[in-house]
Amino acid sequence: MAKVKLELRDKNDVVLREFAEAHKAAMTGNANYPTPNPTPAVYDAALLAYADKMDDITSAEIALSTLRTQKDDLRVSLETALNTRGSYVEATSGRR
Repeated sequence: MAKVKLELRDKNDVVLREFAEAHKAAMTGNANYPTPNPTPAVYDAALLAYADKMDDITSAEIALSTLRTQKDDLRVSLETALNTRGSYVEATSGRR
């Protein structure tokens, strides 16, 4: 009997998730494999936990991107304030 070659290490996270979901669909109700191992409950729990964590990471990446944009906007404001202060110091001290 030939060994099943899943090549899981070659799959990125998104492709692995899609592969696992397709595998679940192919195995569900498949009369050729009436008692899969691990059980559907165990497999589904592992898939759900992985998918949930991927979703958490996506949400965190979006939030981080938003925070970086906000920080960049605030940096512009701070640089403007510092440049204005520098101009004030020059004008007040008589230095040019």
